[in-house]
Amino acid sequence: MKIQPIVEGDGEVNAVPALLRRLRDLAKAYPLDVNPPIRRSRTDLVREDGIRKAVHVARKQQDCAAILSKPVDQPALTARFDMATAYQRCQSFRRVVDVFGLLATGAGIPLEQWPPSEWMTP
Repeated sequence: MKIQPIVEGDGEVNAVPALLRRLRDLAKAYPLDVNPPIRRSRTDLVREDGIRKAVHVARKQQDCAAILSKPVDQPALTARFDMATAYQRCQSFRRVVDVFGLLATGAGIPLEQWPPSEWMTP
C-alpha cells in the first residue's frame, strides 16, 4: 500500500517522501510506502479543478491507498529536524501527523500509539 503525495515545489519532491517515511518508521507502519510525488504548480493546487485533476492522476498510481497534499520545506531539514518539538510547536505539523495516522489506520495498519506519547509534553 502506498501514499501518493501531491506537491508544489522542487524541494517538496524529496522532502515529502522523506518525512512520510520517517513517520512510517516511527509508527512501525511498514506496509506503507510512498510513491514519487506528483508535482503541480501552485496555481493548479489552489484551484478546485486543478486539485481534482491531480487527485485523478494520483488515484491511477499503482497500489495507491491514500493521497496527501501538504507542503513541506527542504528535504535536508525534513530528514533531520526534531519531530517531537515540531509536533509541540507547530499546528500544521500536528495536522500532517494526525492525517498520517488516519491514512495508516484507514489502510488497515494498526498503530500502537499515535502520535508517540513522548511528543505530547515539552
